[in-house]
Amino acid sequence: MIEDTEADGDLVVLEMRRRGIDLVFKRVETAGDMRAALADEEWDVVLCDYVLPAFDAMEALKILQALKLDLPFIVLSGVVQTGDVIEILRSGAEDFIDKNDLARLVPSVERALREADERRALRQPEIAPHESEERFRVIYEEIAAGIALVGADREILSANPAFLRILKIDSPLAAGLKWTDVAHGDDLSQSVQLFDDLVAGKIAVL
Repeated sequence: MIEDTEADGDLVVLEMRRRGIDLVFKRVETAGDMRAALADEEWDVVLCDYVLPAFDAMEALKILQALKLDLPFIVLSGVVQTGDVIEILRSGAEDFIDKNDLARLVPSVERALREADERRALRQPEIAPHESEERFRVIYEEIAAGIALVGADREILSANPAFLRILKIDSPLAAGLKWTDVAHGDDLSQSVQLFDDLVAGKIAVL
């Protein structure tokens, strides 16, 4: 909670607890204290007064965005111009609550938290590549088929245990070998052409 008036902060906490939210909160008043609070704990939502003596809601929102923290940011204020409300909502605030109408606060917080959960769920595919890499590593190490990773200069960069075993190669990385050194002679000419076309971008691989 970014709020310079303790009494106003107490009213917000009282309203949320009265409406059934068992919350843990920390009240801060400066940009430095905000950064420290965000670094020290994991929070679910940021409630911010529109204007404080040391800084304001727009600056606080920019700090949150610069830290790349996807936390709902809800602004609370008593008197503010309509243009200012529109500006901060367009900048990324979830909602703007009039301090004289705190009955809207809990529904707004609950909605913002649901939407944040939905955004995180949609971002799960961003994590999937790491899981795919781990699955690939396990397959690469344990599969019976021989697999080699090859550079554009045809040099073998890495080879799995099956590849080394099949070709009776002692070096764990097949260091210094080119794949053309171990390719079957009957397939070599066609394989080289396909490889060169791939490196040249003439063949697309999905």
